[in-house]
Amino acid sequence: MVKNMSLGDNLKNLRKELNYTQTELSEYTGIKVGHISKLENNDSDPKLSTIYKLMNVLQCSADELLMDETYSPLTGVLKSCFKRIDSLEPYDKKILIHLINTYCDAQLYKKASNQAQAELYDTDIESINEQYKWNELRSRDKIDKMVEHEEKSNT
Repeated sequence: MVKNMSLGDNLKNLRKELNYTQTELSEYTGIKVGHISKLENNDSDPKLSTIYKLMNVLQCSADELLMDETYSPLTGVLKSCFKRIDSLEPYDKKILIHLINTYCDAQLYKKASNQAQAELYDTDIESINEQYKWNELRSRDKIDKMVEHEEKSNT
């Protein structure tokens, strides 16, 4: 679910990532500098044709241009990686996907293993506590018997 659109911030960030000035972006897109400024300040709503021009020149998706970054599932680093991966040959993509899946599976196994170890640890602690309580009761019982025996001896 999209919380809000943040074209202005995204447009400015994407433009700066490519080291474009507003004037250069204007030249490349055919959009007036003043309109680009208004878009970056969220003072104007773009037409669909303007969005397409910006996406084309900034080499980005509609999501990257329009979506609030905090609600995007990918960070900038991952987006950059995925763009690079997309340019790989199909065989290389398969190898990379296999590596990622293997890594993720290993992390899930590690997490499950840690959970199982934690549960065993909790069980061990409970067992130790029960044993301690039992030993304490037996010690008290011995002390009580000794006191009782001592009292009987004194009478």
